[in-house]
Amino acid sequence: MRFLSLTYYALLTGIATMTLSTHVYAESANSILTTDSFATLEQQVMQWGEPENTLVVMDNDDTLTMIACADDQSPSKCQYLGGAAWYAWQSELVTAQSAPRVADTSLELIEASDLLFALNTMVYTRDNVPAILARLSSQGVRLMVETARGNQTISATEDQFTDLTLPDGGDLLGFFATHAPKFAGLASKASPYSSCDSGSKRRISYRQGVMYLAGQDKGKNLLCFVNQYNDTLSPDKQIRNIAFIDDTLENVESINHAFATQAQFNVAAYHYTALAAHKAALTQGPMAKKHQAKATERWCKVIKTMTKELIKPSYTRECR
Repeated sequence: MRFLSLTYYALLTGIATMTLSTHVYAESANSILTTDSFATLEQQVMQWGEPENTLVVMDNDDTLTMIACADDQSPSKCQYLGGAAWYAWQSELVTAQSAPRVADTSLELIEASDLLFALNTMVYTRDNVPAILARLSSQGVRLMVETARGNQTISATEDQFTDLTLPDGGDLLGFFATHAPKFAGLASKASPYSSCDSGSKRRISYRQGVMYLAGQDKGKNLLCFVNQYNDTLSPDKQIRNIAFIDDTLENVESINHAFATQAQFNVAAYHYTALAAHKAALTQGPMAKKHQAKATERWCKVIKTMTKELIKPSYTRECR
């Protein structure tokens, strides 16, 4: 595999404007590319010059979409509850059995997270994302989402994507269904099906251009998926170039590892850092305690309202 050395840098402080620059990396399967803009994907596709043989794969939470936050300096205007940073924070509290955790076990935390997915709509991580996706699709690039969300979140995720629009007025779910890789002409596979991650017994799904992995290895499953997809195509239509973007570094590393020996693919795996400061603010810095307190307050209000108003609520654990 040929890992490309094109990296899109932007200072998180906002002091400098974004510039696309070349950076020399050591030749290594573990080279990490970094970007804080989806515009990098366009630049990468242009460099390859084969849009119809290119697949762009993106993570969902805190990469493509996020829980709304109008001002991360104002807890009342910025919701962490239900987002990726909140889940990571709560995972640490569950492990340490510390307050203010919302669950006692990882499975209970997943239940709480799934409930919040069903209650929330999402926004794009940056305003220019839909326009960039539209331009990529107009060139013939195929696009899909690879999310850590599991099968139980499909309904909530599809509702959230339906609420998000593209420049032509269409919805995001329909967009991916149209422009994602299709098996037998369909943007879905018979699901759920067995994962390519032999270390997990959990089953995954591919629906409307979205792969639901339940936290399984993104690299192994993407490699398996692309190989299966290419087997259905003539050589001139097959995927040869893959651009991947994810806010979680471990997922970028798993892509690099899985494709390291696959010389038939050009792969550029980007660690997306646009929300790095936003995510860190929940547990670090002067606003951390206020953000945590607000997230806990919102959680308690949700649980107390469900307990008070519903005869048989689906979620019955107490707020602590």
